[in-house]
Amino acid sequence: MKNFTAKFLSVLVLMFIGCNMYAQRTLTGTSYTENFNNISSGLPTGWTTSIMATSTALGSTATYTSTATVWSSTSGGTFNYASGTGLAPNTSASTQIAATNRALGIREVSASDGKGAFNLQLTNTTGFAGFNLSFKMQSLDSTSPRVGTWVVQYGTGTSPSSFTTVATTPTTNTIGGSHFTSTTYTASFGNALDNLTGFVWIRIANITVTTGSGNRPTCALDDYSLSWSPACTAPTIGTIGSITTSGATVPFTCTSCTGSYLLEYGAIGFTPGTAGTAGTGGTLVSLSSGSTSATLSGLSTSTGYSVYIRQNCSGTYSANSTVASFTTAAPCTPPATQASALTNTALTTTTATVNIGTRGSGTGGVIMVAYPSSSAGAAPVSGGTFSASTTYGSGTAVGTGYVVYNGNGSAPINVNVTGLTTGTAYTFAAYEYDATGTCINTTISSNTVSLTPVAPPTCATIASTAP
Repeated sequence: MKNFTAKFLSVLVLMFIGCNMYAQRTLTGTSYTENFNNISSGLPTGWTTSIMATSTALGSTATYTSTATVWSSTSGGTFNYASGTGLAPNTSASTQIAATNRALGIREVSASDGKGAFNLQLTNTTGFAGFNLSFKMQSLDSTSPRVGTWVVQYGTGTSPSSFTTVATTPTTNTIGGSHFTSTTYTASFGNALDNLTGFVWIRIANITVTTGSGNRPTCALDDYSLSWSPACTAPTIGTIGSITTSGATVPFTCTSCTGSYLLEYGAIGFTPGTAGTAGTGGTLVSLSSGSTSATLSGLSTSTGYSVYIRQNCSGTYSANSTVASFTTAAPCTPPATQASALTNTALTTTTATVNIGTRGSGTGGVIMVAYPSSSAGAAPVSGGTFSASTTYGSGTAVGTGYVVYNGNGSAPINVNVTGLTTGTAYTFAAYEYDATGTCINTTISSNTVSLTPVAPPTCATIASTAP
């Protein structure tokens, strides 16, 4: 029993090693190239070759012979050949062996006919998109009359159970027919390999039996080049805030993103569009590159909305972000009585004390906004969040002004404001609000006061006014 258990465990270990002994190629930058010139010391990272490959399986991993091998050798397997680039079909064996320009080759025999493959396994394609491939396929034994057809395919997962064929230019990739050739092929994967988080396999495979009679051809792969671009990453929406009866602020992040953005919103449950087209019931908002938030306005009260954002990478769009939802505030009844009897005292060149002489009927408190008198000013919007600072310019911005006070104290309330500009006229306005929903009375009557910090008199001024 012990011997059986030990043997069984040994088999499991060997199976595990067999499935995991090859390292994957991890992509960096924007391209990967391989010229196979160093394969005398083994296959490059991520590369294997297969025998018994099929349209639904990788096939068995072929044993690789790293010793330089001549093109006309009829032994089956995977070999280190001299590249056909710059050489002739009758190149001597010694020249082939000594050549520094190498190529990775497969020679099929009857048992493996139509079952060979060159495989590149990638760890993932996370952060990358728009993959394109270029490579040379070489027919090296001009004495072999059989013809094999090779195709470019991709699959995903640890051991793919299906592969997708990709069109190449030229469209037909045939090897053999007693020809000595070296042909460059290109292939585009479109968006099929974009931003995949798991294993990706790219293979060049002969999965149909060769045609004709006689020896099977010597097929070699050389000058392999895979290129890509940074993926167009979808942004991530943060916590939606500043929700009012008719608007909200949508913050978002997008790491290392350089494109512009499209925000799309609609009723909760709507299906967003893709690229530059809105979905049914969706409204698009364009945002410039570098944006980190969007302010929505003109929304209906007490209504639920869903929001998505996608990045526009020069005409190539990311997927939509994960949905974020919010509901606008319900209409509110503001306090009936506004704060009043505003005055100013202790005016200096850059400071002033503004007094609220009479409180209104707001249960939540009173907000004071200071703004340049040269502008129209703006009232705070119900449902918003307002941080106050007595240093002008440091509180929440409201129109062209800033919040300098937000509290629920009893009158009189004295607010000492600093940071004003000498010679600039300011208007201070107080707004009462109720606690529920920050429902603000925005009427303007006796709830304002204007002032202008003035420069102190100069010595010349004092002298001219002396008796």
